[in-house]
Amino acid sequence: MKSYSVLNNLPAMAFLVPDDFRTDFDALKCNLDKREEKYQKGLALGLASLYVSIACNSTWGASGKDGSSTHSYEGIGYHANTADFLRGIIDSGVPIVVYRGTESGITETWIQGEKPAGQA
Repeated sequence: MKSYSVLNNLPAMAFLVPDDFRTDFDALKCNLDKREEKYQKGLALGLASLYVSIACNSTWGASGKDGSSTHSYEGIGYHANTADFLRGIIDSGVPIVVYRGTESGITETWIQGEKPAGQA
């Protein structure tokens, strides 16, 4: 399991390799049984969203096609089964943007798809 300080410094493109975000908790029996469920949640979120974002602190959020907005405290690569959740998001084909903090400010990198029209 990576610490938040390590996760927050990964390059944006690293999020395209979900297996690199497995945690020690993923191997626990109670979490092995939830892998498919988390994958399906990520897939459903992606299919219902205009785009999914990964914040500077490696937590995720989504802008829904219905105008809704969802934000999570779950750090991808820190909380259990977030690698499976991320794989579902990627497999949905939804555009994904990753924000990273740099010395010159916040960067925005679209790692899958393109920025939806009309998004600031």
